[in-house]
Formats: sequence, C-alpha cells, structure tokens
Amino acid sequence: MPGVERAADPTSCGHSNTGSPNVTANGKGVSRVAADTGGGMIIGPGAQTVFVNGTRVSLPGDSIVAHSCCGSPGCSPHCHATTTSPSTNVIAGTGFMSGGGPEIEPNLTADVPSQFWSMEFIASGIGHYPPTEAELEDAWENCCMANPPVEDPTCLNMPLDLEVPPPIVIGYTVTNEGNHTSQDFVVGLYELSANTPHVIVQDPENPQNSFGPPEVVLRQEQHVDPLAVGQTYNGSFTLPTLEAEGGLFNPNNPLLEPPAGSYIFQVYPDIYMNTTEPNEDNSPANITVLTIPATCAPPPP
Repeated sequence: MPGVERAADPTSCGHSNTGSPNVTANGKGVSRVAADTGGGMIIGPGAQTVFVNGTRVSLPGDSIVAHSCCGSPGCSPHCHATTTSPSTNVIAGTGFMSGGGPEIEPNLTADVPSQFWSMEFIASGIGHYPPTEAELEDAWENCCMANPPVEDPTCLNMPLDLEVPPPIVIGYTVTNEGNHTSQDFVVGLYELSANTPHVIVQDPENPQNSFGPPEVVLRQEQHVDPLAVGQTYNGSFTLPTLEAEGGLFNPNNPLLEPPAGSYIFQVYPDIYMNTTEPNEDNSPANITVLTIPATCAPPPP
C-alpha cells in the first residue's frame, strides 16, 4: 500500500503540496483530494476509504490540475503534474483492485480526431457587417495594394464570402476502459492558450470556476449517461461563429473580430469529477486548432 502525501512534499513539477491544518503524518499535514494543492488542485483519485477532515487522503500518482506556468514555453510539466513523494511509514490503501481494494474501477478516456481548420478573414474594419462592394474595393486599394502592404488591423478580419462563417464542429469519443460501469458525467469543451494538453476540471462548489490556469475558458459542456465497461460515447460540440451565441466572431466590433491567429480547443471528460477513476491523468484528448490567417480584401470584381 502507498504512503500518504503530506504538506511540503514535492510534486512532479517541482511545486509542493499543502496539507490538513490539524491531521498530520510525520509532523506534516496530510494532503487531501479536492482540498489541497500541489501547484494546482489535487484531484486524485486518492484513497477511496481513508479520509481526513471528510476528504479523501492524497496518495502518490494523484493528478494535479494544470496551473501556472502551464501554457508558457517549457512549462508542460505544470499542465499534467502528479504527487510523487509520500510518507514511507504512514500508509493507506487505494481502495481500487490494483491497490488491494474491491473490483470497481471505471476509467474514462477521451479522443478527438486531429482536426485543424483554417478560416480566411479579410478586409475592412469599417464597424459594420457585411461591407459593401465599394468598401471592399476601398480596402483593397488603400491597404492591400499599398507598397509595401499596410500592416493595419483595419485591413483585416472580414469573411471572404461576406457571410458569417459556418459553426465549428468538434467531434469526440469517450470510452470506459475500466472494469466497472461509470457514473454519469459531464464532458467539457475548453479553449486553451497554448497547444499543450491540460488536466482541467471545474470547482464542484462553484461550477463557473475552473481548477486551472486563468486563461482557460470552458466554452460548452454536455451530460453523458453512465457508460458500461467497454462502451463508447460519440458526441460533438458545435461552437457558433457569432460571439453573441458563444462563438468567436463579433460583427459589431469596429475591428471585426476574431483577429488573425490560432484558437486552441480541448475536450475533457468528467469535468465535475462525478466518476472516481484509478487514473485521473489519462483523459486529455487531442488538441484541436482553428487557424485564422491575416489576409487582404479580395480584388474588386
């Protein structure tokens, strides 16, 4: 059986655990799942039958949600850290079959086919949508035909066909690879700031808050019924293009967002931690990237 994690024990990313203020092991506060941090919130699974202050005790290998500086160059260890340095003589059973417990081990994994989109946004920054042909011609002559070309945001960011681009559809699958039926759970679509998979969940006490870096945004969520052993659920998120509908594009913005650049999305299952799994760090799906290149207005007809 593994030793318990404690305050000041280092994690895989170099941060240190926090721990209980009044229950100790070897003179250190015992670390708890969903109550203590190791840079980010410790989400377990932890011990399933040993509790401190009403919360599961943390054990080595517990997942830690993404935290600073995740998303910056060279910081990937902070995107999927784990607890690593437990007590050597204060131990607790995992509660899972692999740790001597009962044979109840649901295990959810997610997959998103590698998807990359490129939407071309062009012209004019005139403050309304769509532009007239005369306005497009003016943008072409005054921005695109300049020598050298004008690097001006008012020359960019208008859809090529003068129509709102179609919604972005991100398909995904979630599979129960464990040996027991899962509980029902919620799948989330997150927008990230970097092309690195994150461990992300929501705060069960305040569902609007993500346990993760502040730049992570929960765009949508979907409820999934319990999955039997080996069962796969196929779903999809439809992200509207218009900002007013929860999308990226704002036709009333003077610069007609979205700006050129990359928009990065990740699907993550069980964001409210309804299903306790023996491995909470195997869920991040592939990254999905939408690229919007900066281009000039089309030539006038």
